[in-house]
Amino acid sequence: MRTITDLDDLLESTTLTSILDTLLPTTLPLWGRMSAQHMLEHLAGTLQYCNGKKTASLVTPPDKLPAMQRFLHSNRGFQRGFISPIVGDILPDLVTPNITSARTWFDTEWSDFLTFSADQTILVMHPIFGELNRRDLLRFTAKHFRHHFQQFQLIAPDTDIA
Repeated sequence: MRTITDLDDLLESTTLTSILDTLLPTTLPLWGRMSAQHMLEHLAGTLQYCNGKKTASLVTPPDKLPAMQRFLHSNRGFQRGFISPIVGDILPDLVTPNITSARTWFDTEWSDFLTFSADQTILVMHPIFGELNRRDLLRFTAKHFRHHFQQFQLIAPDTDIA
């Protein structure tokens, strides 16, 4: 199990590849109902909102946005068992036929994310955190990856991460 001490490490393609290469179809989560394939599909689908392919509307009430932004900029991770108001608590049907196909989909969306996020001027509407600039989009993506990689024991749990 890999130890991550800096969120930026998760966004290094070689690190990301080596972490995901340890994910097997039989890898079980510490919490939640997702399978390994569900998790990859979830990350790929989320990346579509982060790479400009899909757009989202804000669901967080405006008066709650400052607290959500403070969380995004903090070192705290998402809570175990967090239910996204966007995804809901119903496990979606699988989109791809197997984990290999899910990984291919993830890799495509990741590549497109890298191209999209190279633009220093991007602004993306995140449904929970509001409008994100490039720096905040990278931070969200790293925190999201960390949450699910810890869920599937692909990286070590942490108590303090930069």
